[in-house]
Amino acid sequence: SCNLKIGSRRLPSHLEMLALGSNLGNYDSEIVLEWMEEATEQGLNPIRTVVVIEWVMAARLENPSEGSYNFKFGKTRGVKELIRALGEGNRGGSELGKGIAYLEEAYLKPSQREKISSHVGGREMLPIDPRGAWMGGLFMALGYDSPPIGEVLLQYLSSSSLFSKAEWAVVEENLMATFNSVGLNKNLMAPLLFERSRFPFKQLFLRYPLTAYHWVSTKLVRSLLGGYWGEKVGVKELINIGREMISVREELNGGEITPLPQRFSLDATSQHPKERVFPYRKLVERYQFLRALDLAKYRRS
Repeated sequence: SCNLKIGSRRLPSHLEMLALGSNLGNYDSEIVLEWMEEATEQGLNPIRTVVVIEWVMAARLENPSEGSYNFKFGKTRGVKELIRALGEGNRGGSELGKGIAYLEEAYLKPSQREKISSHVGGREMLPIDPRGAWMGGLFMALGYDSPPIGEVLLQYLSSSSLFSKAEWAVVEENLMATFNSVGLNKNLMAPLLFERSRFPFKQLFLRYPLTAYHWVSTKLVRSLLGGYWGEKVGVKELINIGREMISVREELNGGEITPLPQRFSLDATSQHPKERVFPYRKLVERYQFLRALDLAKYRRS
């Protein structure tokens, strides 16, 4: 998901294109660029900004009597001005800037909130259907905006299977935290992982985290970090950097994982038991067990 540039313009990532495009019923790429640039100039996160606007559109359908904002899906007029108002905190922007969690409580009945909720623990989240990417659903609950790289690239991490999902989620989360901690974009893991994805039969070992770490070519990162420190850095030392950051997060959050909004995980037409589209609770419980085990090993080291 590299952000390419043409001249002085930055092209949107795939998630930005989805959020500012079809998510709002907009299929004009030039307008996507305009909205993204306006949000960036205002110091706003483009994705979370338009998720708020999408919620406003959906809220009007649920509560037509609330006529403060006259925006509809598929209508682009006025959206750029609303983004500017959010950034400047005027013309209603200060109220919307309080976030979806606040707006739900202020303007909707409990029965209406769940139908259009687009936040996880107060963090605006693009409502991507997780039924075809179960680990993606887990990552959304953990508060990550981008989908897990391993689920996309590794053949044996079937998108609709529990096989190795929680195991790899712990591994990938450690790696992402490590990359971020040493000042590298976590998306760099994609080419480093792809480099090792040419041997699909060996991916069966992904079920075992100790061997799974070797599926990401960390030599480049370890060499870079070793140059800073002036000493050789092993895989364990590298991963422990990420574990330390996650350990701090767990202490602050108490290890709790905020449930996904029901509309992220339920489908009235689904044939699954209780209309569930993926086994969220099983995945979370397995992840929590493995995460606690992983951090216990780190704290003993």
